Amino acid sequence: MIKIVLFVITTVFFGCGTVPQPHDPSDANNWIIHRASVSPYDRWQAFAKIAIQTPQYSGSVRLDWKQINNDFSIILSGPLGIQNVLLTGDNDEAILQYNGERKVGSPSELVNDIVGIPFKFDVLTYWLRGIPSPHLIQTNLLTYPDGQAYKFEQAGWSLKFENYKPTPFGSLPRKILGYKNEQSFKLVVTKWSKIKI
Repeated sequence: MIKIVLFVITTVFFGCGTVPQPHDPSDANNWIIHRASVSPYDRWQAFAKIAIQTPQYSGSVRLDWKQINNDFSIILSGPLGIQNVLLTGDNDEAILQYNGERKVGSPSELVNDIVGIPFKFDVLTYWLRGIPSPHLIQTNLLTYPDGQAYKFEQAGWSLKFENYKPTPFGSLPRKILGYKNEQSFKLVVTKWSKIKI
């Protein structure tokens, strides 16, 4: 009986030591390799759901996001009374169409109008893939042993990436959590696919 107990304790003790733990990637090449492998993809379609929490309100919306280079087309729908909102444009200018009305502005401003959080829109195309935007400073990066980002901070947001899965574009996170002051979001990607030319 004692041998069995010792075996169980030893198994649990050493088994826990094999659980992959996030770490500082300062001396690791896996992060550099992973980031380089997913960065080039700029033609994709992602289906996702984002839940928003602010002091004013909370809610969720579904996304059908098509990205071709800098051009995007996003269909939004959800329980907040949002049905088939269409947001199209590029990093500089976008058009929001809903209920026969049309509004033009920067994509960041229009996204803020929809979900109530002032995202810098162009960074989202990188965060979806679990990498920081190369155009902004990123800090406090931790990675998984295989090189995927576990967390980093950018544009005032603390971001955490979980549940990486194989996709046509490499290993990408299925869940992204973001926190900034009293605002937060949870984005869950259900499917990635290639856009046929």
